[in-house]
Amino acid sequence: MTTAVATDQDFPAILERGFFQSYGLKVSPVGEDGEAVLLGHPDRRRAVAAFNQMHRNYLSLANAFDDRSASYTDALGRLDYTHAVIVAKCLNECQSDQGEQCANCEEIKRAEWWLQWHVDKDTPGAFPVVIWMA
Repeated sequence: MTTAVATDQDFPAILERGFFQSYGLKVSPVGEDGEAVLLGHPDRRRAVAAFNQMHRNYLSLANAFDDRSASYTDALGRLDYTHAVIVAKCLNECQSDQGEQCANCEEIKRAEWWLQWHVDKDTPGAFPVVIWMA
């Protein structure tokens, strides 16, 4: 899959926070299980290189697998080309009986954004992303 890499103007400005530059692409760890997100739909080789570099340089791992024996073919199975939208407020009625907010609400407050991926590309505000599935 080779498609054009979107320019910075194609992404919401709020995404300037929390992303690293890796091989000219914007990439960020997300979640607690090793997933990461890359903005755009670059070719697969460049996406794998960007995820590996981010994991090495910013997370101090051997590579995106944290396994030096992992191959490029192994990495291809971890790439998920999809679309995402920014979620700036929790969409759930998530206040507990004690008035506490859910973990998503807390994360949105802390980071100022949340990504919801696997949305249709025609969804208003949708932009292309590649997800590294840990």
